[in-house]
This record gives sequence, structure tokens and C-alpha cells, in this order.
Amino acid sequence: MLGVVAVVVAGGAVASGVVIADRASAADPPLTAVARSTDVIRSVSGTGTLVDQYTYAVDADGTATLTARAGASTGSTGSSTGGAGGTGGTGGGGGSAQAGAGSLTVDSVSVEPGQRLDRGDRIARVERADGSLHDVDAPVSGHVRSVSTAAHADAGRLVTIGAGRVLAALEISENQIAEVRSGQRVAITLAAGTATTTGVVDAVEQVPDASSGALRYPVLVRLDRIPSGARIGMTATGAITTAHADDVVAVPAAAIEGAGQDLRVRVVDGDATRAVPIEIGLVGDTAVEVRSGPRAGQRVVVGASGEVAATTRRLGPPTSVTGASPTLAATGGSK
Repeated sequence: MLGVVAVVVAGGAVASGVVIADRASAADPPLTAVARSTDVIRSVSGTGTLVDQYTYAVDADGTATLTARAGASTGSTGSSTGGAGGTGGTGGGGGSAQAGAGSLTVDSVSVEPGQRLDRGDRIARVERADGSLHDVDAPVSGHVRSVSTAAHADAGRLVTIGAGRVLAALEISENQIAEVRSGQRVAITLAAGTATTTGVVDAVEQVPDASSGALRYPVLVRLDRIPSGARIGMTATGAITTAHADDVVAVPAAAIEGAGQDLRVRVVDGDATRAVPIEIGLVGDTAVEVRSGPRAGQRVVVGASGEVAATTRRLGPPTSVTGASPTLAATGGSK
């Protein structure tokens, strides 16, 4: 059963408030786990949203303004004074209308949200004050994200277009960001588990977002594919693999006793157990690489007196090992 109890760890120290899986009685045999050959992975998690790499606003006079980059506002809201481009996009006036937006009326709208556009495709037809009709064309290729006006309305902002790649913009806490770098693989889950995909870290921003009161750094993830039903703005949770060791012998973190370089596990030997010194490698999310000590297939005791911590999640590179709730020192081993 699960409960919140005081746990007596190696050396007699007491760690209170630890959630454990408890034995039925002290007479029961200790809980064990099998040392096995597996991949050990350490990851960093963050939450964010799906965003367009670039977002353009297109006005009725053909003006295209870069209003957001990777979901972050550029501070530009657009104007009706002529074409304007932005970094990473083509920009520029897309239509032939030359008058200010206030003298234009929408005759017809040719697009709808979600529609794919190529540069030069017609967005709308507008009527000038003199009654002449002119087309407003897409200044960049992308997807229509919103349509802001309808036929026969006074023309101003017509549409917004998402251009470039679809990215997952994650936020990573300041105590984890040092482990993140471009090129690392990422597992992405969308909208509370409704869809999954994978990707790679494309950029790690240098300026944190402190709006929530805690420093969190934006990390942009380039997706390998866009899942069916995914939409811009959906919540995205990412697990960034920061280190991994392939096909190594590993044990649960709660099986390790000792401190510093004096680490050991208790290996089941018939009806008894014996302490076996170990050298550890990579400390992963759910297991620890053991470079010397138990062989794959041997059983090891998990936790002090047969009690096993229900959660051994580590945040960042650990520094020492102690008792039944160890914090482990990584000694390399990433591959």
C-alpha cells in the first residue's frame, strides 16, 4: 500500500514525509528489483505551446507586418503605409492597392482559417473609393491563422498568416537549462496526451521569462512531424533527452546505499543478501548505470528495510548518494 511515513535509512537517519510502498509486516522478505541491461536516459521536462515560426498580419492595402516570432510578439501591429518584411520571411506588399486602408472596402474574401497559401495566392478583393477592384495577394507562403473581416465591411486587417515551421515553444526552469543544448532529441505530448510526436532542440533562448515570478528559459523545438488534429496554441509538454547510456547494466536509484565513492547494493544470494561495492555511471530518470557490481539478472534489495521510494525523479545533475532516498553523483557515462 502507499502511505506517508517516517523512513529509517542507512546509518540510522530518518527521512520523514516520504511516499513509499510499504511491506505488509517486518517479517516479509525485502522488496527487490532485477539488475538489467537497458538504456539509461536522463531528461529535462518543460511545458509550452505550439507556435508558428513567423506570424504576419496582412492589411487590405497589401501591407504585411511581422507581428510575432516563435510566438513572441515583435511589438509591431502593422500599418497601412506600405509593405514591410521581417527576419526569416519575405514580407512586402502583397496586393496592388495603394490607398490607405480607410478608403477600402472588402468586396470578397477568398481564404478561411487553416487554409494553406502559396505566395501570390489571392487573399481578398477590395474596392477603392473610385469603385475599382484590386486583389490582395499573400506576401508569404504559410497557413491562414485568422480572418479578420468579411465581405462588404470597411477594410483594415484582413488575415494573419503563420509562416515557416511549426515549433513547440517550451519553458525550462533555471536550474535545468544548463543541461539543454541545440540538437538534443525531444519527446512531445500535445493537449493532455491526445497526440504525441518527436523533435529536436532548435534554439535555446538566452533571455528568461520572469512573468510567472520564476525564471524560465524558452526552448524552441523543431518537430519531426505535426500530429493530425494539432493546432497552433495547443499545450505541448516536452521531455528533452540530455544524456543517455545505451545497453548498460542498471538498477533503481533506491537500491543504492552509501555516500561519496563508497557505494554498494545488496544482492540477493539464496535466502540471504550480501553487500556488493559498485561504481556508477549515468544517473537517469528511473535507473542508474552500474559500471561494476551486480551482473544483469541478479536481484538487488530496493530501499532500506525493504521499503522503496515511489518516486526517485532527479532534477539536474545530482551530487551525492545517501541512504534510502539517494542523490547520486554522475561520473560520466553519457554516450
